[in-house]
Amino acid sequence: MNLGFNMFFTIVTIQISIIFVMKAAGQTTTEACNSCCTSGIPGIPGQHGNPGASGPQGMNGVKGEQGMNGVKGDQGMKGEQGLIGEHGLKGEQGTQGLIGLPGVNGVKGEKGEQASQQKSAFSVVFTLNPGRHAASPMMYDTIITNVGNDYNLDTGKFVCTIPGVYVFQVTSLKSSGGGEVLTNIMKNGSFQVSTLVSDTGYHSASTMVVLDLVSGDQVWTQPYDAISYNYYFSNSDRYCSFSGFLLYAPTIALHVGIYCAVINPYNLLSSSQLNSFMSSSYIKTYKWYCNAFYIQFYMFFTIATIQISIIYAQTDTAACNSCCTAGVPGIPGNHGNPGVSGPQGMNGVKGEQGMKGEHGMNGEQGINGEQGLKGEKGMKGEQGMKGDKGSNGLDGIPGKLGPTGPQGLIGLPGTNGVKGEKGEQASQQKSAFSVVFTSNPGRHAASPMKYNTIITNVGNDYNLDTGKFVCAIPGVYVFQVSTTKSSGGGEVLTRIMKNGSFQVSTWASAIGYDSVSTMVVLDLVSGDQVWTQPGSTSVNYYYSNSNRYCSFSGFLLYAE
Repeated sequence: MNLGFNMFFTIVTIQISIIFVMKAAGQTTTEACNSCCTSGIPGIPGQHGNPGASGPQGMNGVKGEQGMNGVKGDQGMKGEQGLIGEHGLKGEQGTQGLIGLPGVNGVKGEKGEQASQQKSAFSVVFTLNPGRHAASPMMYDTIITNVGNDYNLDTGKFVCTIPGVYVFQVTSLKSSGGGEVLTNIMKNGSFQVSTLVSDTGYHSASTMVVLDLVSGDQVWTQPYDAISYNYYFSNSDRYCSFSGFLLYAPTIALHVGIYCAVINPYNLLSSSQLNSFMSSSYIKTYKWYCNAFYIQFYMFFTIATIQISIIYAQTDTAACNSCCTAGVPGIPGNHGNPGVSGPQGMNGVKGEQGMKGEHGMNGEQGINGEQGLKGEKGMKGEQGMKGDKGSNGLDGIPGKLGPTGPQGLIGLPGTNGVKGEKGEQASQQKSAFSVVFTSNPGRHAASPMKYNTIITNVGNDYNLDTGKFVCAIPGVYVFQVSTTKSSGGGEVLTRIMKNGSFQVSTWASAIGYDSVSTMVVLDLVSGDQVWTQPGSTSVNYYYSNSNRYCSFSGFLLYAE
């Protein structure tokens, strides 16, 4: 470009010099001619000459000054709504709202089922003669009944496994060879009650005691000593027997309430304490129940909490709706108070550029100028005014359920529910009787003893015509017989029979009136028959009158 410019400038300079030289020469000639020549008449103007050839391209003009900023154009038309953008980052968790009001009381639940009855009962006998038994637990050789298997035939002891109130009864027969019999009912090494016989001849003696036991307590019978009070006799007629049964089992709720609320509400047993407890019979049952209750409760609560946390952490709303069946909706609770406003969210994404405005009308075409030099880039103009806010876009697709937040505060206690209806008392199966002789039976036949008066007959299972009790409700029963020997001599041997087989017997051969008794626990099925009868026609010297010296009783202890 510099070379072309120099050539152009040189040619222009030469032409200007020629013009000035020719003009100077013309002036000189004219002056000379005017001095000697007379001017002629002007000629006719000549025709225009042919256009000259195009001159060389001119040099680039000097860069012009930057023009003023144009007036702000009108706002363009609103563009179409863009596509929904991707989900933004999760905002910070807002502050916790206020505790809501208590919900409406739930629907009353159905009635619970009756708790199953706890059972423990036994009857054991000597079918062989124990003779001069040692002053130690009496080792009965035959089990008649052992519900719960709490009586141990090898040790001769009953071991309590169900805490509660028990009834124990012992019947012993003294031999006819002289001597005495003194039998104790023992509990953990301490005697509770005793029975003593010192008459001549065979003689039965009985006694009974009610004991409150805890787990691990032991009960047994034994002679007072092995010197003077152990002249026992028995054979296949089973004159010596020992029986016991659970009368009342305390409820777990009662013991837990007493111990947990009053005695020790915060003491949970460690594993070593539990092991110590299991090997000790002196720790109260209340504590065992309370700690068992606490342990089970905390295990259940911990497992339930873990499971609920896992369920909430893994729940996806869409997946859940496609595979889960909704339960029956509960009654909606009242709305809670509005929560505190959360922090301001992040700035939204910058909107898209509006559409380009329409073109203005074309102006008239100007004369083509020579191309100037390319100007430098102008300075950035001032920022225009902020446009009007666009309308909100459509709601985006709901995001996935976020992780479970921290546990909220414990809600206020709900209002007390409506008092429930009075529960129905569990129907208890019942069967019990007591019958007596109000007149003298005398030398009764060796057949079922037909007592002539009924005192009690709940269930009407005792038949006065046959003298037999007929089982209608399967279960565990207790039977007891008391007889009196007449004073005119002779003996009385009375048996409690079951379906033709004798279970236990009592014998009296002392001089004068003599009352003896015995008891047995029997496990019966429907149709079983129980009655009393003399051992034979030679041991049937009974006596009774309106004072009712001879009686027979029985009752249902546990229904199956």
